[in-house]
Parts: sequence; structure tokens; C-alpha cells
Amino acid sequence: MSQFFLEGIGPVLIQKSNKAKRVIIRIKSRHEVQVIIPARIPFAIGRKFAVEKKEWIRKHLEKAAKIEKSSQIFNEQTEFRTKWHRLEIRDEERKNIGIHINSKLIRINYPSQLKVDHPKVQEAIKYGIQKTLRMEALEYIPEHLKQLALKYGFTYRKLSLKNQKTLWGSCSSSNNINININVMRLPQHLLDYILVHELTHTVHKNHSLNFWNALDQCIGNGKALSKELRNYRIEIFP
Repeated sequence: MSQFFLEGIGPVLIQKSNKAKRVIIRIKSRHEVQVIIPARIPFAIGRKFAVEKKEWIRKHLEKAAKIEKSSQIFNEQTEFRTKWHRLEIRDEERKNIGIHINSKLIRINYPSQLKVDHPKVQEAIKYGIQKTLRMEALEYIPEHLKQLALKYGFTYRKLSLKNQKTLWGSCSSSNNINININVMRLPQHLLDYILVHELTHTVHKNHSLNFWNALDQCIGNGKALSKELRNYRIEIFP
């Protein structure tokens, strides 16, 4: 591993990899640029490549900065809850970032020499939240979906839990249901709406009048719930 300062860019880390077949550049964040080189290639080649790609690096650093600026920054004052957990962020005298998940808390402890908006701290927070959402979804959704299907007379083939950016849920033509783990951030009535919505798609494959009538027979005014759901972002990270 080697590092050098590229004027106008900042520090650039050069790292050898036994898996790399060619020289590549990775923009990890607006603070971190990596050049990955095959193990057999000298570090000087990596430095030369970074210099040649300086303008490309600059443009992508600007893009990364815009994305980070538009994304939510979590700090000690952030109020964030899942179905069963609350996020707690603290700085303390320590060397590494700690992620601890118990029955009630997602606790992130970060070194006091770092700022809370540092990409490594935000990445740890992201990891802790997503891990918690997946744990909760695995514990709750399979059985709850099964109970709702039994209650309303639907059948489905299998359930998959995913971390998606654009869909709360989906139902395939073969009646396989996908549910986004981010539903564990929603109020219970909207979580139920998403599950029953996808169960209804096992019978009605589009959003026809028959679909909405069938959905309303189960949970009431489905279109009002759909409108309310728009107040919630699916993806909280870029």
C-alpha cells in the first residue's frame, strides 16, 4: 500500500490486489480516492495513472460531494427509529468505530477525533441501520405475511426480503412476493397496507378497478393509504 498527494485532488491511496487484472480508480467518497493495481505492477504505475486521470477524478469527486450533500447526515441529535430499535450516536475516546445492536438500540460509538459527518462514521451508521432492518424484517415479516394471507384468503409461493431503492414491494407473475426491509421503518397500518397490496396482486396482476376493490375489501381505502405512503422515502441513503 502506498499513498501520495495529487495536487488539486488531495491524498490518493494506491493498493495492490491479487484479483485486479488492470489498473482502476475507485472514488470511495468525496474524501477518499483509491487506485487499485495488479500485484505485479509497481506503485509508480498507479501514481502515473492517477495523474493522467486527474480531471476524471476531479469530476467524480464533485459528483460524490453532491450526492453526500443531498443525503441525510445522521448525528447525535437525529431521531431515528425502526419498529423495535432506536438509533443512538456517541463520540468517545476510542480508536475504532463501534456498532452495537441490542434489543432496543442501534448504538454507534465513534472516535472523538473524527467528525460525525465523516464518511466512515456515516457508513457505520448506515451499516448498523440496514443490519437492524434486515434482522427485524426476518423476524417479523414471514409470519405476519402468512397470517394476513390466511386472514384474507390469499396464497403465494415464496417470500424474499430485499433492500431496494425504488419499490416497497412487488409480486411476480408466479406469485413470489418481494418485500423491502425498509417497511420496518413504517407505521404499522402502512406496513400492513404494503403486505396486503402485494397479496392482492397474487389475484389481480395490475392496478385495475378490480384490484382496488379487492384491496379495499381487506383494508379499507387503499388509495388513501397509497397517498399517505408517498410521505415516506424508501431509501434513506444514496
